[in-house]
Amino acid sequence: MSLKDKVIKKIPQVLKSFRNDREYYDSIDVRLSDYINDNLTNPGGHNAYEILGVMRFIHLCDKYYFNVKKFKKFVRFYELLKFPSENGQMSFRLTPVQIFQFANIYGLCKKDGNRLVRDALLYVPRKFSKTTSVAACAIYDMLFGAADAQAYVASNSFNQAQICFKIISNTIKPLDPQMNSFRRNRDIIYTKLPGKTSFIQCLSSSPDKLDG
Repeated sequence: MSLKDKVIKKIPQVLKSFRNDREYYDSIDVRLSDYINDNLTNPGGHNAYEILGVMRFIHLCDKYYFNVKKFKKFVRFYELLKFPSENGQMSFRLTPVQIFQFANIYGLCKKDGNRLVRDALLYVPRKFSKTTSVAACAIYDMLFGAADAQAYVASNSFNQAQICFKIISNTIKPLDPQMNSFRRNRDIIYTKLPGKTSFIQCLSSSPDKLDG
């Protein structure tokens, strides 16, 4: 029996639990419910690891505290940011899979209020908002993370690191057009907000490496 077949056998029990709590997941974000439901009712459209991720998320929601307020704060922040695009600076609405990803990272908390997920590895296809997602997380951490938060955006490629840094810079500027609260040099952006020493830095291994 393949891994996918083993996972599918577990779906009915998990789906029953999800449907019992559907209203709760809707209250977090309807897009979260939609993504979970699609994985559990349309397993043919998802791989085994996507479905296992959904099952794990439901299990963690039962075991730990989900900070709805903190998660919605990040969602609002992301969707208010204006990212550079072919049509100028634009805001983008998060997709259901992005909502699911960020719910794991920013919503799940321990009893002391600290985030449960401290390390996250996301695999996404090309042209799937990797750079804007990284930019949003870095800016959010600099503004709302620890007072001395250090956000490093690393890339295999020097060019890709510079592209990401440019997007971060251009996304920050609409928040503060005069840049009174930020200081930028070639590859670092510092915040000058009172009581904070946070910064964002872009790193790359070598100018001649492939993008990644």
